[in-house]
Amino acid sequence: MPHRAQAPAPEGKTERRRENSKKDSGRRRTLVVLALAAAAVATLVLLGPIKRNLQASAELGAKQHELEAERAETRDLQMRREQANDIGFIMRQARRLGYVLAGEIPVIVVQEEAAQPDSPTEQRPPGSP
Repeated sequence: MPHRAQAPAPEGKTERRRENSKKDSGRRRTLVVLALAAAAVATLVLLGPIKRNLQASAELGAKQHELEAERAETRDLQMRREQANDIGFIMRQARRLGYVLAGEIPVIVVQEEAAQPDSPTEQRPPGSP
């Protein structure tokens, strides 16, 4: 096929194309501005709920940590309650505090530290009274 040369476009068509491209360019700018404005409005609208959600998440984490600490304290208190209900534990604690059963005679043993002489003149030879 032979290549045909295109005839130059008439002056009126060229001007219409320029006008159409200017209109298309203006429409594109308008659409871009509208899209940016919509994005800004959406950001502003969603910013509050997102901020509250992040604060709630942080508060939830703190409350969960607090709850775990309370559960640990509850376990400790339950264990101490079980010990308090154990007669053997009660007896050991009473003995430690110096209590005795009825009819028993308390005996207190005091260990004295070996007397160390303060000066060399007080030293006695071994076997002397």
